[in-house]
Amino acid sequence: MIAMHSQDGSHFLGLRQGRAGGYEIVYEAAKTGKRLIWQIKNSLVSEGDITRQFKQALEASAVLETLCAGLRSAGIAFEVDVAP
Repeated sequence: MIAMHSQDGSHFLGLRQGRAGGYEIVYEAAKTGKRLIWQIKNSLVSEGDITRQFKQALEASAVLETLCAGLRSAGIAFEVDVAP
């Protein structure tokens, strides 16, 4: 679907189809190994909407905070799960 890395390679954002059929955002931090799975709750979100938010977040120093704020301001509802 969509896969993007920050310019320094320390952050990864991906968009995939979840098991329930909706979109999921995958975030990974290379330095810490932290992985988050975000369930997108809106059914009418386009890949273009998510791509714009990914690009803005990956250009910022605070990737997660920027992504959360961008998704909220775009009206994209989500829920975050921490993967083991």
